[in-house]
Amino acid sequence: MIRRQINVNFTSDDRKRLEAVVNSPKSAKIDRLKAQVLLLSDAGKEGPGILCKDIAPKLGVSETSVKRIRQAYVKNLSIDEVFSLSSLGNYKSKTNADDIKTKPKLKLNKRYVEIDDLNITFLVENVKCKVVLAREEREQLEKVIKSGKQTKRKFNRATILLLADEGHEGPALTDQEISNKLDVSLSTVSRVRKLFITQGNIDEVLNFNHNKAGRPPKIDGNVQANLIALACSAPPKGRCRWTLKLLADQLVELKVVDSISSMAVGTALKKTNLNLGSAKSG
Repeated sequence: MIRRQINVNFTSDDRKRLEAVVNSPKSAKIDRLKAQVLLLSDAGKEGPGILCKDIAPKLGVSETSVKRIRQAYVKNLSIDEVFSLSSLGNYKSKTNADDIKTKPKLKLNKRYVEIDDLNITFLVENVKCKVVLAREEREQLEKVIKSGKQTKRKFNRATILLLADEGHEGPALTDQEISNKLDVSLSTVSRVRKLFITQGNIDEVLNFNHNKAGRPPKIDGNVQANLIALACSAPPKGRCRWTLKLLADQLVELKVVDSISSMAVGTALKKTNLNLGSAKSG
């Protein structure tokens, strides 16, 4: 007879909760893995009670990962805490009852939230920015990369989407792995993921301009024209020349803008190559 060191035994309700995670399109890859391991480990009436060494090859993961998931459930006596573990590697199994009573607080990942629409009460990963590409979308992105005519930003966005893809053909790399592979920042990877969710199609993701999407610039063409005219005009009485602060104040006084800083005025003048101290400026 095989002696089971870890006995996982679920009720019908527990199994339904886990099956909902496995079948939900909103579930992250690691959440589905945890749920599958627990379901296969179930030695109750409805469970197959598969051994750890047999689960690992079935799911294509290491035996160590399977053991950690099973241990996390047994030691915490809760499905909820299995899903709220930020890293399976942070978990250390306990060897006696005293250790269990004094177990340290689990490190929770703040990215984990509840899925209300499925009536699941335990925590699962927030996958609002999950990338799942259709075959046509992957082909489109691969053409963009191979064309050699795109900008670096467009190339990076296409590559990030392909690497982040959690579909059947995608490698489903993490943000950190993508960042290291492409030598881009984590915030860049995160922004591309968000664009995939918020934009209508792949073209809009690749061509989206963050600068145009933000608030309009304070110094537009009209303000620029008025600023140049002021800078080239005679300074106020008692002044030998215009200063940045004087120009900013005058733009507000003339109601060209509601407010503007002298620094913004200086930046705008630099773009026009105007030098307030030069006689040639006027």
